[in-house]
Amino acid sequence: MGVAKITNRDIARMAGVSPAAVSIAINGKDGISEETRKRILAIARQYHYCPNGADRRILDGRSRYIAALFRTDANLEDQTFYSEMGMNAMVACREKGYTLVMTYITGEDGVIELPPAIRNGEVDGVLVFGDQEAGIYAELDRVGVPFVVLDSSRAVPGQHAVSVDYAEAAYQVTCHLIELGHRDIAYLSNGTLHDFNTLTLAGFQRATTEAGIALYPNRFQIDVEDTPSLRACVDKALDGPQRPTAIFCTVDIYAINMMRYLRTRGLRVPEDISVVSIDDILISQFVSPPLTTMHIDRREMIQCGIEMLEQLLAGHGCENRMLRAPQLIVRESTAPIQ
Repeated sequence: MGVAKITNRDIARMAGVSPAAVSIAINGKDGISEETRKRILAIARQYHYCPNGADRRILDGRSRYIAALFRTDANLEDQTFYSEMGMNAMVACREKGYTLVMTYITGEDGVIELPPAIRNGEVDGVLVFGDQEAGIYAELDRVGVPFVVLDSSRAVPGQHAVSVDYAEAAYQVTCHLIELGHRDIAYLSNGTLHDFNTLTLAGFQRATTEAGIALYPNRFQIDVEDTPSLRACVDKALDGPQRPTAIFCTVDIYAINMMRYLRTRGLRVPEDISVVSIDDILISQFVSPPLTTMHIDRREMIQCGIEMLEQLLAGHGCENRMLRAPQLIVRESTAPIQ
């Protein structure tokens, strides 16, 4: 049999006051002595009284709001990946009794400005989507709000983060191509995403080196930023006496965009060129052909981040987390070499 929840009247009886006095104390209003207020709140905490909404903040000092912080100038691949993370975050926060506030960083001439909800202490903690420059972390520290960086590719001392083993993801998906018989594989990435690119390139080169594969220099293209630059990189990667039989794009949105471009060049996927990537965004299973990719568990990433925030809010330390090994999702964009 469940235990009945304590009510406003129960607290009033135990404190020897009226229900109106309990309401005044819980809502932080004037009209009772400080001694009476403390007695009422102590009883409420002792018996785990659960008021609604803003009343809860009076008891535990928490707003029950968490901010998701991202940059509005993020590249297309970040916007796609992190928009799906945001949806997972809203669901996970609701399950934990939090409300998610989607916020973004602004600033001009190198001056960083955090959203008012964070600057004014209206949120309990912050989930930072993706690696940011050091000044943003310094500003969060100055404000004094706990934060956890999600999808981090860096190791920053003292920073709490949830990371993905992108080197292992790149290694696995490249090995998949090699197992299909591909030995001439192009690599497409965005070099401005320095830490992420370093990890994926390391995994790619580990797989090709183990297989004894030597690649032409033009097979490495790291200047992808938008559609025109992606097409230019693809053209360079395909240049030479023979074209590569497979292309590894470091994120799904590049691969999806590239497959459309390959069709305009009269090339078929996977008959002429196999294509792989990392992320497993929702649309990757619905494009034609469906994309072979490495699944990054965004739900697990969000859950880890919230758990770490709760530990920080409770005054405890927390260990950085590395997600479980990414999972290879084989679809129709890859095939054995002809």
